[in-house]
Amino acid sequence: MNRALFLDRDGIVNEVVMREGKPQSPRHLEELVLIPDTILLAQIAKELGFFLVLETNQPDVSRGLLSRKELKKMHQVIQENIPFDRIEVCTSSNDAYIRRKPNPGMLLQSAEALYLDLSQSFFLGDSLKDLQAGKRAGVITILLQTEYNRFIHGLGDMNCNSFEQIIKILKMA
Repeated sequence: MNRALFLDRDGIVNEVVMREGKPQSPRHLEELVLIPDTILLAQIAKELGFFLVLETNQPDVSRGLLSRKELKKMHQVIQENIPFDRIEVCTSSNDAYIRRKPNPGMLLQSAEALYLDLSQSFFLGDSLKDLQAGKRAGVITILLQTEYNRFIHGLGDMNCNSFEQIIKILKMA
């Protein structure tokens, strides 16, 4: 069995876009700003033998605020910089949909496709939905604590304030 580092997209792989005081997803390629520390984290995770899996809700597609074409362009740029083994996207805005975080559907599908041992895998996220999806799938959750998510600080299985701390966790795993 293999192990994986699952990564949320917005706030982990790329910067969030603040709209009306709330962290949101980029809607245009020009708004996509990759987080350099994530590129280093991904490189180290691969060297440690982890599969890299991107798990992202993108409901702006179903809401008509983001085109599938623009989403594909963004993911091409991400893939050019981070060697993901798998990218899972849920474009539904229906929280009851099994693939939409906080439900574990995307993680479970990736686990089946990549023969993953979820108990030895990690989910790095920055939202309560990320933590809930990870816990429901049986992975170890890591919360990247930021200013905009301070109301959930401490709720991950592990809680980090920096990518350096996350790298240390992976090296000890």
